[in-house]
Amino acid sequence: MANLDSIQAYAGSSVIVAVACAALVHSRPSSAPGGLRTIAGMATQEFYVAAAEAEVQARKKSEGRFRGSPWSQDDDFHNKEAKFIRAYGKSHKLPMGSLVDALDRGTREHWPLPAGVAPDLKVLPCRPRLNY
Repeated sequence: MANLDSIQAYAGSSVIVAVACAALVHSRPSSAPGGLRTIAGMATQEFYVAAAEAEVQARKKSEGRFRGSPWSQDDDFHNKEAKFIRAYGKSHKLPMGSLVDALDRGTREHWPLPAGVAPDLKVLPCRPRLNY
């Protein structure tokens, strides 16, 4: 009888250890999605120029959609900007964070842009529409 009890205890302990090991393996941090790389070098500046050029058209469209509401225009523009960044990242297999960082660095460091392209650097106070 004692032999049967020790076998049952060993089997029970083995099951607990196996479940704990499986949980540890399952909960380990995953690596970055495969195929994504970070943006670097000339590609960073190319993205910045493309985003700045897209900004001009996006802001014009937003101004037309929300006449008289600068906050709504800015909100609509940033929605368009986020869509542009996601689409660019997907088509070039680049992470969105890397692209946003490139956009931020280009703006802060005043990277050169083609003539007639100037990002709007003003920040509007937050005054959302009251009629949603």
